[in-house]
Amino acid sequence: MNLLTSGIITERQAAKKLNLSIRQIHRLKRRFIIGGRTIESLLFHRVHPQINKVPESIAEKVIILKKQRPHRSCQHISELLPPLLSKGEKQWFIDMKR
Repeated sequence: MNLLTSGIITERQAAKKLNLSIRQIHRLKRRFIIGGRTIESLLFHRVHPQINKVPESIAEKVIILKKQRPHRSCQHISELLPPLLSKGEKQWFIDMKR
């Protein structure tokens, strides 16, 4: 990116070296410049929370059920899961359906 922003190589050359499209190079270059020319500025940073992310407590219970009996299908786990959930976790499922 330093070579690109200093004008030593073109966007087309950078795209070829990195096996990316010119449009992707253009976006990366813009993020690199706006981010103060640091490599960390190219990392993806989510700017909003995931609306459908499963809470860790529920994910851990699903993992436990699967480890107990690896042959269990997703349907079977979904039938076994509700009795294991707390009130707050059940409410999360209700809110997700809306």
